[in-house]
Amino acid sequence: MGWEKFTQNSVRNFETPVVVITSTHFCYSTVAVKMGEIGEGKRVIYHIDELNRKIGFEFVTENLDHSYSVFGKKGINYRSAAQSITTKYPWVKSVALLSDVRERKFHLRRDGNIWAAQLCPAFEYRVLRTETKSIPSNALGIYRYINAGVIVYIGKGNIRNR
Repeated sequence: MGWEKFTQNSVRNFETPVVVITSTHFCYSTVAVKMGEIGEGKRVIYHIDELNRKIGFEFVTENLDHSYSVFGKKGINYRSAAQSITTKYPWVKSVALLSDVRERKFHLRRDGNIWAAQLCPAFEYRVLRTETKSIPSNALGIYRYINAGVIVYIGKGNIRNR
């Protein structure tokens, strides 16, 4: 058998900053490093929008309260700790544990001085229709109804009331 040219299944975008979420780290793409001016001596403050499932990254040079160090090789492979986020927020943890890295990669968009990543709904909890009383009355979020294995509705709001 002769040589066969290898082709990638996905097209890589070298113009859009992205973050990859793992169970222990947020890993920033080379484009994110350049655009966010991430590098040696930088720190990150995380911002969480739980209702809209967004994570914000504010890169700073000062060692401020609740800031995390950014570390890695010069110019590439920069990352910051994520374990405290994945431990506290089940919706982040469920994304971090996905086996396909493409499902853990999110575009970063500038929102003032914060770089924001919009996560996909993770549907980290499952409740049978007969057990809706177990849902806290003030639970907000994105929910879906599944009937016989088929998603029939996806909504957002007070989960128990819906």
